[in-house]
Amino acid sequence: MEDAFLDMVNRGVRAGWDVEQVISAVIELADTQMVLRQEDARLEGTLRRMRKDPTLAELGIIAFFGIVGIALLATFILSIFM
Repeated sequence: MEDAFLDMVNRGVRAGWDVEQVISAVIELADTQMVLRQEDARLEGTLRRMRKDPTLAELGIIAFFGIVGIALLATFILSIFM
C-alpha cells in the first residue's frame, strides 16, 4: 500500500499540487470514506432490525408523518397570526 500511496502523492505533485495538499486531500478522502462506511453499517443495522420487526418501520413512518404534520400545523397557525 505504501508504494501505491507514494505513487498517488507523486502523481498529485506532477499535476501541480504541493505534497502537503496531496496528503491532506488523501486524509480528507479517507476520513470521508470511514464516515460513509460507518453510516452504511448503522443504516444496515437499522434495516435489519426493521425487517425482523415490521412495527419499527411502521413507527418510523408514523413518526415522520407526525413531524411533518406538526410542521404544517405550526406553519398554518403562524400564518393566521402574522
